[in-house]
Amino acid sequence: MKSKLLNIINYYGVDNQQRKLEEEVYELQKAIIEYQQSKLCNEITKDNLYNLDAFKDCIAEEMADVCVLLMQLCDYYKINVPKIGKIMEQKIDRQIERIKNESDN
Repeated sequence: MKSKLLNIINYYGVDNQQRKLEEEVYELQKAIIEYQQSKLCNEITKDNLYNLDAFKDCIAEEMADVCVLLMQLCDYYKINVPKIGKIMEQKIDRQIERIKNESDN
């Protein structure tokens, strides 16, 4: 997969793919907002459950688009994915600690 991702970013260029990432993040945000609005504005009926599933499918597709572009940028900038995982773990632990502190107060 790495070579495919590098082929894509090398073909389109890093600047273009960074702009594409902005576009895909926006589309992900829009899909999440549409899901939330549909959930809040409509009673949960059998028909509405189908619509919510369609919104979830859309969210998943947009998440995949964002992930593909992020992976392209990781490969382009030679950023180690396990390193990102380690940083994520640190950030998650820090946030859990914040939640614990807020709950204690």
